[in-house]
Amino acid sequence: MSPRKHKRGRPVGRRVLVTLESAEIARGHDGLLRGKPEPVLLFAAFSMGGSGPARALGRALRRLRVTTPFPSICVPDDPALIRGTAAPDHDRIAVIAVALEADAGSDVEAIFAALGETDGFSVWTTRSPTPNPRTIGEAARASLPPAPEAACVRMLRAGVDLEDGCLGDDWVGACLVVQPVGHDERSWRMHFASRDGRNDWTAAVRVRG
Repeated sequence: MSPRKHKRGRPVGRRVLVTLESAEIARGHDGLLRGKPEPVLLFAAFSMGGSGPARALGRALRRLRVTTPFPSICVPDDPALIRGTAAPDHDRIAVIAVALEADAGSDVEAIFAALGETDGFSVWTTRSPTPNPRTIGEAARASLPPAPEAACVRMLRAGVDLEDGCLGDDWVGACLVVQPVGHDERSWRMHFASRDGRNDWTAAVRVRG
């Protein structure tokens, strides 16, 4: 798709908006005698394509207010997560989301920092028979599920699997979606489930760009 034109003739990138419509907590656990879980969702959006590098469009953090018994639905007060502008020659938008059950908060902080850089991490899909870490730009060129199902992914940072590196908070899962620029708005279902099955959450996310 050709980029939009500024009134002076210069190309203008597409505006991107990522929103969190709701989050469903099917199961939630915060350890023995520790009360309700504290779900935290981290998001980052990128544009890519053309001859240039991927562009970070922004990141966001949402702490969900949990009600019991489960299952329960959390609806954010402000659904808007990320607003940004894709580069004029970029043709794809990628959104990655990480779900953590917060305790100390140290892993939430470290992972949020990593999401701010296009080379801060690499990913591979959980359906891959062997780990094949790729940058976010490389992953966006791979074959991923179409809307509405997001791809469940593993993440690597500084040679360490992020789940294995979580010591202060509990890893639940991560998802990646990619959609073409200029295809209006798409709804995505991001499913996060911990290995022990005690935390099972699903976020409804919309991407417009």
